[in-house]
Amino acid sequence: MAVNWKDRATYFGIIALGIPFSISIGNLFLFLGGAGLLFLTLKQSRYSFKISSPNIAWLYPLSFFGMVLTSALFSGDVVRGMVQVDKHLVVALYGLIFMFCSPVGRDEYEFTLKAFTAGTFLVCGLLLLAAIIKFIGSGDSEVFFFFEFGAFLDLHPVYIAINLVISSLYLIHEYSKKPRSKEQTLLFVGVQIIFVTGLLLCASKAVLVIFAIMATVEFFLALRKKSQKLIGVLIIGILLTGAFAIPQLHKRFSEGLHFDLEEFRPVSDLSEAKVFSNEEKANISDLEIRYLLWSIGLHHWDDDRVYLFGYGIGDVQHYLDYYYMYYGLAPSWFEGYNLHNQYLQYLITYGIVGFCLFIAYLLISYRNALITRNRLHLYFLILISGIFIFECLLSRNKGLAIFIFLNTIFLSRNYIK
Repeated sequence: MAVNWKDRATYFGIIALGIPFSISIGNLFLFLGGAGLLFLTLKQSRYSFKISSPNIAWLYPLSFFGMVLTSALFSGDVVRGMVQVDKHLVVALYGLIFMFCSPVGRDEYEFTLKAFTAGTFLVCGLLLLAAIIKFIGSGDSEVFFFFEFGAFLDLHPVYIAINLVISSLYLIHEYSKKPRSKEQTLLFVGVQIIFVTGLLLCASKAVLVIFAIMATVEFFLALRKKSQKLIGVLIIGILLTGAFAIPQLHKRFSEGLHFDLEEFRPVSDLSEAKVFSNEEKANISDLEIRYLLWSIGLHHWDDDRVYLFGYGIGDVQHYLDYYYMYYGLAPSWFEGYNLHNQYLQYLITYGIVGFCLFIAYLLISYRNALITRNRLHLYFLILISGIFIFECLLSRNKGLAIFIFLNTIFLSRNYIK
């Protein structure tokens, strides 16, 4: 990738290159790339900022940040609310950058995705190398899996997995554009194997299933030659084989889906609440704890009648922890847990107003992806929407950076009014 410091694509690429790395590195690259973009835009407009035409690409990030700030200021615990505002500053920065730098040109769009994929490859390679070195030193194979896998760069496995999925699908799309030499095909297969290996080591059950389906679809839609389709079958085969052959993964698939809770019903009267014993809490599966959190959160949100604006970003965790104690789930056990469902978390935090804003943004994004026939954007939205059911991706700075930046790039490239 050639670097031209007078080209906006370079600065978009700098931002994208930092996205897969740790928060500190990602924020550094955001500052450098964002400053370069704004300076270049200012210079090109003869030192007079011109706001781009209003569109959801930059209006949503700025509107959402405004909602978070308002929610924090009106929370009972303003200090905790402002801590959350600090996490969301990245959203405002992206909104400001794209407010002055939209639309994104074709070359800028392509360079950005290439830089993002390159960053993902570097991160995956570093994490694999770090895990191998740890394994040689300790002999403990657990260093290869899930939270341990991302520990070297302090990365949550779900964020690593998202980056790997999008980068892998982008490579498939790029590989199919023109005939490739044997050397290029070998390089493509090698990088894909590294990406799939990274996914097997860090991805959740839901992400692996979603990726397997989307990759299969993309292989058969994008690749025309039978030999290329066979390569796709090989890569998907490696993914599925690894998911069932690696003991740690097989165990996670079988145990995580266990659901054997006795009938549970949240209550408003503390005296009627079921209190879980330590033994019951120790044996709660991933699926069971999510069911409990969703039930408790929704019931008490309804019972407290905070329909319109929710509990507020500064107070929501205080309320959740208090209600977890109703049922013996806190302290010490699940204290500090969010609902592990982004849709429900936004509903109880920001109320119907914030929830509708969020859903409207997703629906507009889907509409744009479908109208422009941008399969990569559509894959991204399907992946994110699926993960939102089981995780609160947007509770951390890194999740916000990945979601807002990539979706804004897609929207800024081909926004349809």
